Parts: sequence; structure tokens; C-alpha cells
Amino acid sequence: MFKNDEMSLCHITPWANFGDELGPPVVKRILELHFNCSADDLAVSNLKDIYGGGGDNGFLNRTGTKIDTCLMAVGSLWRMLKSGDHIWGTGAAYSKTIEQRCLGRRIEKVANITVYSSRGSNSAKEIGKYCSLNKAHHLNSTTGEEEVAIEGAGDAGFLVPFIFPEYKVVKDDAAVIAAKEKCIIPHKKDEGNREWKNTSQNTKKLTVGIGWVNMTLALQTCGEVVSSSLHGIILSEAFGIASRRLRLSGAPGDFKFNDFYSSLRRSEPHKVGKIEEAFATISQPLNLNDLEEYAKRVLKTFPIHLFHAVGLASEAKEISASQ
Repeated sequence: MFKNDEMSLCHITPWANFGDELGPPVVKRILELHFNCSADDLAVSNLKDIYGGGGDNGFLNRTGTKIDTCLMAVGSLWRMLKSGDHIWGTGAAYSKTIEQRCLGRRIEKVANITVYSSRGSNSAKEIGKYCSLNKAHHLNSTTGEEEVAIEGAGDAGFLVPFIFPEYKVVKDDAAVIAAKEKCIIPHKKDEGNREWKNTSQNTKKLTVGIGWVNMTLALQTCGEVVSSSLHGIILSEAFGIASRRLRLSGAPGDFKFNDFYSSLRRSEPHKVGKIEEAFATISQPLNLNDLEEYAKRVLKTFPIHLFHAVGLASEAKEISASQ
């Protein structure tokens, strides 16, 4: 379905993690909704299959593979880029990653990358400041006018409740929410932290390795979510579930959380390191109109021009981000 036969949708699952799984299903569903056909034939590459070790540079060795150019979508994928790659709706885990990649500091330099949108305004500013880009002309998600500036429209993982109709946004019903459980979602590197082990028996723990479909189903049983996983926060916000980030360790870092919140709430609430405080200062969900507007901003920056459907029987259609 890529117009360029040497292009592939790239992602990586270094360990079982629902957030890292989201790129392929999100992109495939967008294509299915737009072209009204199956996207099963879309070229998808898990970069884990070619990871050769050697730290960051290990992700970059595509020698002997069929992967020439990647479209990166969902996840903190900047350290896996090669020159000429395309980026939509993703970001970086750490504050220096974009600078290091674009200036070639301690890792292979990338150039002539095409960025359609980024996770938030923080990463968008870094990209505009440090990177050599192929300018991606697209419609500004707010004004509708064509522009070349990098837009921090948001994280594409947020789209899950809006493009998969089987997953509904939690309605703002106090009685329904009160009956739901308190849930925690630790980042993989935080799972052994003592803080999680000290939680109440009335708190349900969701592990990142249960798969993205199981996670979205499990989240619908939660009235409040405390998470050190970024996509635990992103999906909770998207489903309209009260949530709070818990900061336990240096991993996975603050930058990607700050970046996401800059696109949704302008800034992250003050950081907390105790579960009790996180639940006591839970952030109430945004209203449905705000959630839909966020999803529309992200969708408008999707690079649909990279794709086609051979033998399409019906006209392509615009995708709605309404519930």
C-alpha cells in the first residue's frame, strides 16, 4: 500500500510493551477507514529483528534487509532513524536525543528526514532547531492552511478510542466512575520497584506486557489510573479516565511526558513519586469535545499521500475523529 515499494512502517518492541505495539494497528486502521479496504498487505518492519547490539547504533544497521525507508509512527523512535526516513505522531524519550541524531553527536547523523508532526511542542522545537529536513507540506491542524513548520500535534497512540469503534470513551458519569477500580500501570523498568508492591489490595495492577487490545479493554474497568508508562497516561487521557503520572526512577525520563502534556494540557502537573499522592492529586479527564479536537489535530497531519490502494472500488473518504 506504500506508493514507494522500498518503504516500510517501522516500529520496535524491545520487550512486550503495549505502547510499542500501537504503531502498526493505528496506521492500518487509518488506511482502512480512508480507502475502505483491508490494510493487511501493508509493509511492516519490527526493528527488533535487525537489532545488532552496540547501544543506539545497533538499531540502525539495515544492511541485508528489505528496509530502505521507514515511516515511524507511535513510540519514542528518534534513536532508530536513518537519513531519509519519515516521522508522524511520535517523539523522543530524552531531551538530547533529537539534537544528538541531527548533529551527529555520539551516534550516526541523520539528514533529509521528513517530519509530518511530532508528539508535542517540545520535540517540535528541537526538530526545528537542530534538524535538516525535507519540508513536509501539509494542512495545519488548526487553521487548515498549508505550511512547512513542524507541528507538535500530538501522539498518534491517542487515536485508539477514536478509530476503533469497539473501544468507547468513558462517559462523564460520576456514579459509573465511582464504581470502577483504581489501577496502576508501571513502566517495565519500574515493575520491581517497592512503591508498586506497597499498593492497596483494592488497587489493580495492569502490566505493560498484556498487549494493546487487552490494555484498552482493561482500562475501561478503571476509574482512576496512576502510571509510569507514557502510553498508560496517553490511553487513559484518550479514554477520558482520570489519571496521574508517577515518577519513580530516571527511566524513562521526563522529556517525553512533558512533550505529550505540552500538546494536551500545555504542561504536566507537578511530579509525584508516591502512589498515595498520585491518587490524591489525580487529574480529571478533559471533556469529550477537547479529546475529539486533539484526535482531529493528529489525524490531519497523517501522510496519506504516501499510500495508495490498488484496484480501489470506491472513493477514499475523510476520517472522522468523533465518538
